Amino acid sequence: MKLAAGMLCASLLAGCGGGGGGDNSAVIDANYQLNGTVVDGYLVGAKVCLDLNTNWVCDAGEPFATTGTGGRYKLDISPLRYWETYDKLVIAEVGPEVKDEATGKTLREQGQSGYVLAARGSVKPVLTPITTLQIAKQMSEGASYGEQIYVDAVTALLKDSGMSSSKADYFDSSESFTVTERALAQRTGRVLAAALSVTQARLKSEVATVYGASSEGLGARAAELLTQALSATRASNAAETEADQLTRINQQVLSTALNSDTEKLLRKPINTLNAETALATVGNGFYDPSLVGSTPRSLLTLAAQGDGGAVAASSFQYRSSAWARDATYQSQGAAGYHLIYSYRNLKDPNTMESAVVNSLTPVWFKDGLVLKEKFSDAMGSPVRQVQILMRDAQDLPFAAVPALSTATGNFGTGHKVYQIRRKALVDEYAFDSVASFFTSLAAFKASPRTCYAGVCWSITKSASEFDIAFEGTMKFTTTSSNGSLDLGEAKFVETTLGNVRLFVMTSIPVGVQNRSAFWSAKDGRYPVFADFDNKLWVGHYAPSGTIWTSDWLLSRTELNAALTAMSLTPVAP
Repeated sequence: MKLAAGMLCASLLAGCGGGGGGDNSAVIDANYQLNGTVVDGYLVGAKVCLDLNTNWVCDAGEPFATTGTGGRYKLDISPLRYWETYDKLVIAEVGPEVKDEATGKTLREQGQSGYVLAARGSVKPVLTPITTLQIAKQMSEGASYGEQIYVDAVTALLKDSGMSSSKADYFDSSESFTVTERALAQRTGRVLAAALSVTQARLKSEVATVYGASSEGLGARAAELLTQALSATRASNAAETEADQLTRINQQVLSTALNSDTEKLLRKPINTLNAETALATVGNGFYDPSLVGSTPRSLLTLAAQGDGGAVAASSFQYRSSAWARDATYQSQGAAGYHLIYSYRNLKDPNTMESAVVNSLTPVWFKDGLVLKEKFSDAMGSPVRQVQILMRDAQDLPFAAVPALSTATGNFGTGHKVYQIRRKALVDEYAFDSVASFFTSLAAFKASPRTCYAGVCWSITKSASEFDIAFEGTMKFTTTSSNGSLDLGEAKFVETTLGNVRLFVMTSIPVGVQNRSAFWSAKDGRYPVFADFDNKLWVGHYAPSGTIWTSDWLLSRTELNAALTAMSLTPVAP
């Protein structure tokens, strides 16, 4: 790609290798020029380029300019024309000496070391921290530019976090903002920019083997980690100050575990399998290695029976130097339940494409329809969109998959690792296990204090409806024998679907999520509780449009290679 960039440079009329500032007065045909701004506030001295190879770095040979007053830049992209940049990336390298006109200080003087901003190409690209998160979300999911579902996902996340999701220049007086909207957008920009700086600095220092010598992909990864942090933490109250908001988000960023081998795996290109290949891959079986390190050691297998068939799940446990099927697994909750909250957009199930695998679990539908998982890009309901993501793991250490951190050795020739990405097309509740602490929701709510998975909680205010005006509150503490530590307050709502009463978490303190995966909402789904079959079930609530990705999954070949390295007998179910 750099060769292509160099060939382009040779034919440019101006602006390649020298770079024009925001006040560049050279006469350039408007069709061959991008005129935009870099915002937070207006950033002066930032390097802007057309990132031809999409590596989030302004490489030699790529057209670039430097921002001037008002964060403005004029970027000569000839022989390309502006409408040929719509599927390309425009980035701004914002270094510590760049000046922020809103404060009159450089980033260094503001205690920031720098970050990368991005936007899609257009006649006037506006680069802000908000557009950066949207672009990074697309790239981290292996999506092509313009896929609105990823923009929508970031938009929903920012709104849910009490932030602005505007893609406009929020310092431009001609943009139609109310006073309140403009203030919120500017605050959002300040907080996200500062958090991007913290995140990028952490990556460079703690994963120096990946990002120390080269900054390729650094800006995208920083934005991705920040997006994950926003998904994992919410304000405890609406009156949170800007300083407290930034502190809370930075704490979440800094609490995220980083591993250089995993970062190398994440930088591998994503191959999204087509429907036919996805079905064949699932049909051969997946193995979830995240359970290998548990006590007792266990494995979860997922296998499809074929086109239109059901997905089956089985559990295996390691006993007496051998793997044996856990016959009780299905009754423990793998069969589970799905409840669908909204039926308005459901369509004729007979119109679905052939590449369909029935959901692992039954679904309760108002009209008696069955939810299916469809391996395709089509968005017709009633299906949950599913995609299989594949990365090449050859020569990477087994430890690149976090669950295999105790295994020594490397993946072999042709070894692949997989993830399953899902999108909720309607609001859905997935219940996949039975709670061990109570047998009913009534008992759960009535208990003065409950402890499980390293934390304790107690309901401090009841809820009555699925509406923030009727939210209840829960206080979380630790289980320390030396006295409990206050972990903050969570919020929840209650609602009824059919004859089922649901208890849904809407916010969880970061300290709780860091201590207990049971209470995690890091993938955008929130814990939920309900009664089925005289048991208290636990699961997750996914609002419509929520996108989440599984942990790393292995095929039998990769799994058995890792098990052998861990001195465990290979599994052959």
